[in-house]
Amino acid sequence: MLKRLTSHMQFFAKNESHQTLYKTIEWSYSLLKLDERNILNQLVIFRSSCTLEAIETICTIPEYTDIFDVLKILIDKSLMRQVSGGNGETRFRLPYIIREYIVGKLEKREIEDVQQRHAIYYLEVVEKMAPALTGLEQKEALALLEEEQENIQTALAWCIEQGEFTAACRFVEAVWRFWWMHGCIQEGRKWLDVLLISASEALVSPLLHSRCLVIASRLASNQNDYEQAARFAEQALTLSQLSGDQPALSAAYTTQAEVAFHKGDYEGAILALEKSLAIQRQLGNRRNTASLLNNLGNVVLQQGDLVRSAALQEESLRLFRAVKDQWAIATALNSLGEVERRRGNTKQAKILYEEGLKLCRLLKYTEGVALALVSLGDIARSQENYTHAAALYKESLALFSEIENRIGITVCLQGLAEIAYSQEKLAFATRLFAQAEVTAYALETAVLQYERDTHNLTLDQLRSSLGQDSFEGFWTIGQMATLEQIMLEVLDDEKKTTNAE
Repeated sequence: MLKRLTSHMQFFAKNESHQTLYKTIEWSYSLLKLDERNILNQLVIFRSSCTLEAIETICTIPEYTDIFDVLKILIDKSLMRQVSGGNGETRFRLPYIIREYIVGKLEKREIEDVQQRHAIYYLEVVEKMAPALTGLEQKEALALLEEEQENIQTALAWCIEQGEFTAACRFVEAVWRFWWMHGCIQEGRKWLDVLLISASEALVSPLLHSRCLVIASRLASNQNDYEQAARFAEQALTLSQLSGDQPALSAAYTTQAEVAFHKGDYEGAILALEKSLAIQRQLGNRRNTASLLNNLGNVVLQQGDLVRSAALQEESLRLFRAVKDQWAIATALNSLGEVERRRGNTKQAKILYEEGLKLCRLLKYTEGVALALVSLGDIARSQENYTHAAALYKESLALFSEIENRIGITVCLQGLAEIAYSQEKLAFATRLFAQAEVTAYALETAVLQYERDTHNLTLDQLRSSLGQDSFEGFWTIGQMATLEQIMLEVLDDEKKTTNAE
């Protein structure tokens, strides 16, 4: 890292337009007292803003030195900035160009001890915050983790580079829910790809290894990589059985159920979920019990058992409200809304979706927002409010694209295609259906079975109306287009429709 930053510094120094600024920084730096300079040198460990507590804990500060006075001097010399955090707490940030300058002057050995203390400190931070991600302080915990992301990434990278795999696994276990809720699934998978290759069972306890495999399976499943998800789930089950740890065994059964569900093996999913649920009921864990009831309700919904699904989701929602997990409440509201919609209770379904959407927006839960929007889009489409439905699908499509959720992208494209057909935009509808097929290619998930009969009927009517040759021509154009091109066309079509009205 230091070598790369030093090369940047050399480029900076050679760039004539920056010479004056460079000399100003050098002059200010040279005027610092030794203790002030040593503290400033240590501050390069922070990739983003940090708290006073972090500075006092991580940096070596001479006895009788008032760190706040030192920071004030650095701020007065424009070597550091004071900023306000999301919760109003005072934070401090080293400007990028200052950080580059200092890193270019340091030897690797001069910062090694600081890196270790930095990693230890932020591991304590994320582990302290992890329980709050499913409790009363969920919103505050999410905001703090978002503010500390660059520091967390730096600390996690250092743990992996130094072979501190147990600490790295603990980092992942503490922050994965943040990745999930903020749509950073790909980021989480990248860390786990590196970690699971390096962290063999000999270096990490089977129990911790199992828990990381469960997380890896869930993230892979979220991105429709069911082959890898199944492999991770199987490994997690084997390790949890060896460890005898009941919570780990429950989690492994749950991941197996998730993979089975997407493959359409509903009986297998129900069996695994019921095993997991029995463990959680015995342990008395209300939140995990609620989560499993929600999952079980989603599976039996696909089997068409609306009565049992409603009962499961209602019990799940009650438990989530009891433990005050806002993210989970939003998820349960969306699930219950889906049950009510399929029961024909459109008005109640809309109320549930909108309540869930409000919570998801508040928590910045990207996937939850996208799911609620597409569900509301389905309702608007069923009521022939096509302009509103298209707007909802479009916003949902952008969010699903952002988090690379191919199932969600496919559902949105199919919904938009149905609207285009209803508005007699036959060529556009055909292109949208074609792009949806491209997006869904190789997705082995039963989720897309819902409304398949409706879409197949629409496709048959498109072939009949356009004629086979024209249909195949538009279909080919749709398949050859990129998702970005299709999204631009959707936006342009909505703009034209709005202007026409």
